[in-house]
Amino acid sequence: MKMSTEMIAPRLCRLFACVGFAVGAAVISAPRAGAMPDIMPASQVRPGMTGVGKSVFEGTKVETFPITVLGVLEKMDYGGGDMIVIRIDGGTVVKQRCGIVGGMSGSPIYVQGKLIGAIAWSVSFSSLPIAGVTPIGQMMEAYRPGWSGGAAEASARWRGDPITVDGRKFTRFAVARDGMVAAAAGADTMVFRPLATPVVVSGLGPVAMKNLTKLLEPHNLVPIPGPGPVGKPMHVDLEPGSAVGVRLVSGDIDVSAVGTLTCIDGDQVVAFGHSIFCSSLGTTDLPLTTAYVHGVWPSAWMSFKLSSPIEPVGHWTQDRMWSVGGTLGTQADMVPATFRLSDADRKVSRTFNISAFRDPDWTSYLVLGTLLDALSAVSSGNVMDRGSQRVRFKVDLEGMPPIERQNAF
Repeated sequence: MKMSTEMIAPRLCRLFACVGFAVGAAVISAPRAGAMPDIMPASQVRPGMTGVGKSVFEGTKVETFPITVLGVLEKMDYGGGDMIVIRIDGGTVVKQRCGIVGGMSGSPIYVQGKLIGAIAWSVSFSSLPIAGVTPIGQMMEAYRPGWSGGAAEASARWRGDPITVDGRKFTRFAVARDGMVAAAAGADTMVFRPLATPVVVSGLGPVAMKNLTKLLEPHNLVPIPGPGPVGKPMHVDLEPGSAVGVRLVSGDIDVSAVGTLTCIDGDQVVAFGHSIFCSSLGTTDLPLTTAYVHGVWPSAWMSFKLSSPIEPVGHWTQDRMWSVGGTLGTQADMVPATFRLSDADRKVSRTFNISAFRDPDWTSYLVLGTLLDALSAVSSGNVMDRGSQRVRFKVDLEGMPPIERQNAF
């Protein structure tokens, strides 16, 4: 598809945008594959069990940290799923007193050498090192229906002792997907919320950043200004606990969500412990990248990993309630776009190249948002300046007549 637009106003701005569609998935170099580990279903997890978790807090090195199981909250959500509650007993989270960090979603948790699930929940408005873990059975069932890993029993109760933290005793446990539930909870209630996913953004101006935030926040995605992709070549062998990215936009503007890889089975991977989008896109096609963590940014509201995508190594094919699944070695089919803009008054011309992930709903929002930001950058201000405007665009489609429109405002 090729689209051309011309806008004429007191400040003359001509825009040419070319959007091309690629056919098929390109093969790319994939990192080292792995095998599915032994698993322990939530029904076998007991309070007091100890184990380890894995995640990246700086660079690409996976850090191992000790954990203790506090209990299991069974049938805790509208989806009928269970949540294993753990305490992190050491490592970066404890040393920095930063609580459960945005970007830790998907961090694998092991007990007796067996995978029990992935970190996906944190305690509302707290720096407590206490996390909710999505059981691996739920994660795999969401990605591979009929998987025989097993889920917890359907007894709808808290399986564990009361939790005491800093002299405060919690006897009740709840899950909140909005602030109202957390605000209404009693003093004896520990409220868990889905761990927000940081979305590192580079190349967008303040207005476009504000619009992107409005678009993503309802999906528990938090845009954060970041340094952009890693500039130098860097190969990462993926393993459980590695930082991974979900790229929404790449090119001169980069928008990438960051999480953690839970497990690898051949060329198949599972991560996050929850969906990327609250609406759960289902079958999808999103770029899967390796990621570099610059460090942990502590915050009373939400600590998060400041990260950069490195390189595409596969594509995410499933966005489900309890997990995100993908395939290594094949590239996502992105929608490339080129914007060529010139401001006659300022005698400024620039070309912007981006690619947005392909989706019936999201692609148009992302391309339009980057286009408006590009216009603002070239016009150095409000693109809807005083005076009249004439807008003309042309869209060329493969195998179809072109679409042309012209209007005046």
